[in-house]
Amino acid sequence: MTGKQLEQVTSLANDGKGIVSLHFLKEALRFWYWFVASLATCVVIAIVFLRYSTPRYDIQASLLVRDDSRGTSFEDAALFENLGLAAVTSNVDNEVEILRSRNLMEHVVDALQLQVRCFASGRVKTSELYEKSPFKIVFLAPITLRNKTIYTLTFLEEGKYQISDAKRSRTCAFGDTILIDQVPAIISRTKHIYTPDDQYSIEISAKDEVVARYTSALKVSVTNKMASVVGLSLKDILPQKGEAVLHELIRQYLRNSIDDKNRTADSTLSFITSNLAQVSSELVSIETGIAKFKQRNGVVDLNADNQALREKSSRISDELEGHVIKLKILEELTRYISDNPDRAIPTSLIQQESNFSALVGQYNELVLSRKRNAVTMSAAHPTMHTLDSQLSSLKADMRAALDVQKREVQITLDSYDRHKREFKSQIAKFPFTERMYIDYSRQQQIKQELYLFLIKKRIETSITRSSTIANARILDAPKAASQSVTPDKQLVLLIAGCLGLFIPLFVLHIKKVLTVRIANKNDITTRCIVPIVGEIGYESHHKLLDTNSRSIVAEQFRTLRTNLLFGSPVHQCQTILITSAASGEGKSFVAMHLAESLANADKKVLLLELDLRRPSVAAYLNLDPAGFTDYMHEDPAPESLIQQGRARNAFDIMTSGPSPPDPAELLSTERFDQLIGIFKSRYDHIIIDTPPVGLVTDARIIGRVADMSLFVVRHDFTLLANLDEINELLNTGQLPALKLIYNGAKYKPGYQYYSHSKQRRSIF
Repeated sequence: MTGKQLEQVTSLANDGKGIVSLHFLKEALRFWYWFVASLATCVVIAIVFLRYSTPRYDIQASLLVRDDSRGTSFEDAALFENLGLAAVTSNVDNEVEILRSRNLMEHVVDALQLQVRCFASGRVKTSELYEKSPFKIVFLAPITLRNKTIYTLTFLEEGKYQISDAKRSRTCAFGDTILIDQVPAIISRTKHIYTPDDQYSIEISAKDEVVARYTSALKVSVTNKMASVVGLSLKDILPQKGEAVLHELIRQYLRNSIDDKNRTADSTLSFITSNLAQVSSELVSIETGIAKFKQRNGVVDLNADNQALREKSSRISDELEGHVIKLKILEELTRYISDNPDRAIPTSLIQQESNFSALVGQYNELVLSRKRNAVTMSAAHPTMHTLDSQLSSLKADMRAALDVQKREVQITLDSYDRHKREFKSQIAKFPFTERMYIDYSRQQQIKQELYLFLIKKRIETSITRSSTIANARILDAPKAASQSVTPDKQLVLLIAGCLGLFIPLFVLHIKKVLTVRIANKNDITTRCIVPIVGEIGYESHHKLLDTNSRSIVAEQFRTLRTNLLFGSPVHQCQTILITSAASGEGKSFVAMHLAESLANADKKVLLLELDLRRPSVAAYLNLDPAGFTDYMHEDPAPESLIQQGRARNAFDIMTSGPSPPDPAELLSTERFDQLIGIFKSRYDHIIIDTPPVGLVTDARIIGRVADMSLFVVRHDFTLLANLDEINELLNTGQLPALKLIYNGAKYKPGYQYYSHSKQRRSIF
């Protein structure tokens, strides 16, 4: 097997982060008890946190907002159009900003007195009370505090309580009015029973602080860009209180919306009412003037009176003319009676007077009777005298009756003439009266039309005001979720589980990042290009040079021997140089056990200790300290300085001898090269134990006579920075055929044959 093949077999190349991550997880599994303890601790902490943490609930509501741009309108728009009134326009974005406004939240805080909170402090937890509080505090005036104030309330007997702050304490009865920071308030009992073990307190905060807290907790958003539905969300530790806040917020918003619309209507009604009173007063004044005018001028209806006056004047004229004719007839009858004494009076000219008609009838009968008697009787006949006497008497009566009728007719004529003159005078005054009446009527009509207009507008405005609805409707009333949103039990337990797994990983990662020494084989393969030819495990009870040992360490040295013998030709591993970066990495230990393992394979092996500065082999094996330096200075035979090891298949050992003052110069002499040549001719393998290469140059000098170099690195001892120096040694070729031996690897029970973990485990 070639060296390149041996490198591929004995090394683990890291081609990516996946192998590192997988290796890191495998390493982390060695500390499974860390994960169990961390997971259990985090879960217990999470359970305690869930038990005593204050849950917060999500209270949600939704509103349908009028938005004319999106076609969302209510029935009032059609009503206003039917009445001929202008509809109010609205926009959802504006309404969202109104709902978010600080002014609206201030009204909510004032209405619910959110500045005041009541608490009950138990043994572990302090909880806020709302509907379940055994007492209730109501302020009778606005709270004007600027700083937070806390009062302690203690229940006493006989319906009394003691309230105290940092300055003083007072004892009062429930229901009494007291001053709290110069603001009158009433503290009263509720139906809830108080717990004597709890300590009750009242916290009064500044209004600005409470408004800012609830404003930041309130979330207002448009749920759908295509619709005008606005969602309201508020998180609070008390679901009933959160619902009350959202209810009051929506109520204040709807009331403000209606008030804004009614503000114009109220102004209009106020204007109409004031002007209507004035117009009504002026109209009453005008109507009173018209009544007096009619009364003064005897007018009821000017047109009707004018028509009646004209009709009456015409009728009087007609009657006057009839009476004139009647008077003429009477005069003609008088003259006819006088001129025609023997003739009968025409009955067609007789007025319809009953007495006069009877006289005329008697007179005409007597005239006819006289004419009949005149035919048979003379004028001197007594009958004729009697008839003449009767006729004369009747004539006299008729003349008297006619005189009476003429006087009556004349009186009637005088009366009609007087009335006729009066009518003419009234008719002559009528244009002036009519003009004045028209002026009064025009003023009355103007005021009446204005009055009716104001009445109509007042009714329309009243209808508008009574028909006013808000710019939004409640779709979903405020409702708190049945489960708290914070803390989320599943999320908290999940985080606790993740933390329980992450903390050990993080600690191991930090430990890996901060470590400066080799922690595992992966550190070597990722940083160093030199192949690892063997791994030597750590075994605290392993005996030095125990050839009968069946321990892991003994088996690992056999594996190392096999890799050296079958991985390289014999002539390439005859002289093996063993070094390290610093003292204490086990190079002497490796050198002795490698010599023993090669000797067990029936090889003639020499262990040459050339660590001339700090020799240790002679002390480990209880050998004579005389050795290499004695040969170099005193010129004895090499065989005289060779000693036997105490193993069953003993190998030869030449110790370092006394420490020389100039080891580097001693190793650079030709005599040293001759000595190595002698040993090569006598031994199959020469194991050279050299000083650490990182401290002195001895190993580099000895490297010229070596066939192979074994660099020992020790678990949790060799610095990671030394691996870069090993790469440099390989690149510069200062040490021939450089290979690595990973010393001090630890056991990992139940996973692999051995591992890099420490045998004694510690939680930390």
